[in-house]
Amino acid sequence: MVSFGERLKKEREKRGMTLEEVSAATKIGVRSLKALEQEKFDLLPGGIFNRGFVRSYAKHLGLDDEVVVADYMEAAGESTPAPTLADPTQANANEQARLQGSSPPLPWGSMAVVVAVAILLFAAWHYYSHRKPAEITNVSESSATAPEGSATTASPGPAPSDATSANTQASAPASTLPSANSSRVASAPASSAGSFALSLHAVDEVWLSTTVDAQPPSEAIMEQGQSKTLQASDKVVIRIGNPTALQVSINGKRIPIRGTEGQPETLTFTASGLQYAGGPPPSPN
Repeated sequence: MVSFGERLKKEREKRGMTLEEVSAATKIGVRSLKALEQEKFDLLPGGIFNRGFVRSYAKHLGLDDEVVVADYMEAAGESTPAPTLADPTQANANEQARLQGSSPPLPWGSMAVVVAVAILLFAAWHYYSHRKPAEITNVSESSATAPEGSATTASPGPAPSDATSANTQASAPASTLPSANSSRVASAPASSAGSFALSLHAVDEVWLSTTVDAQPPSEAIMEQGQSKTLQASDKVVIRIGNPTALQVSINGKRIPIRGTEGQPETLTFTASGLQYAGGPPPSPN
C-alpha cells in the first residue's frame, strides 16, 4: 500500500514539478517539503504548521486539501484538530439545530431591559419630585432672611460694563476656568508604561502561534490581506511558519523582521521592539 509521503511525491512528479518550484509557489522550505514526502514529521515545526504545509502543498498540486490533511493526520497519528478560527455562522447554525424541538427560551434579555428602564424612570421621577419642593423652600428661606433695605425684585439687567465682563468670562478658554472635576482628572492613573499594541498584517497566507503575556498560546491561519491587533502588558511570543509573509508594527511603528522565506521562526516582542536572541536588531527601513 502506497504511504502518504509516497502519494504526495508521485502526484508532484506526475505534474512535472520539482521541490524548488513547489517551495517558490507555497513559501514552504524545501527541507519541510522533503520531510513531508519522507514522512519525517519530527523535522517539522508541528501542530498547525504541519497541517498548513500539507494544505498548501495539496492545493498547489490541485488535490482535495481536506482529504490530504486527513491522510496526513492518520499517517502522523494526530487527532482531529479543533477549528482554529471560530465561524460565527456555523456556530449559530449548530446552536439552532441543537435547540430545535425544545421549548422557546424565555426572553430574559428583553425582560432585563424593561426592568432597567422602569427603574430609571422611577429614579428620575423620585429625584425631580423631591427636588422641586426643596428648591421652593430654599428660595423662601433666602427671601425671609434677606437684610432690610435690600432689593427684593430682580434688577432690570446688568450695566453695559457688567455685560461685557460677563461675555468675556463666558468666552474665556476652558483651561483658565476652575473645574470641579480638575482634581479627579489630575489624579487619574496613567496607563502602564510597558503596555503596547502589536499589529499583524499578512502579505501572504501564514500560520501563527501567538502567546500574549501569560495567556495560553493561540493558533491561527491568517489569509493574505488579513490583519489583527494584540494588546499586551509584558511581551508577545510568536511562532510563525513564514516570517517574510508577516508585517509587524508596535504602537503604529513598523518593526523589520529577519527571517528566511518558508523557514519557521520564534519571535519575541516587547514595548521596546523585537528582541533577538543574539546580535543587534536590524535598523528600521
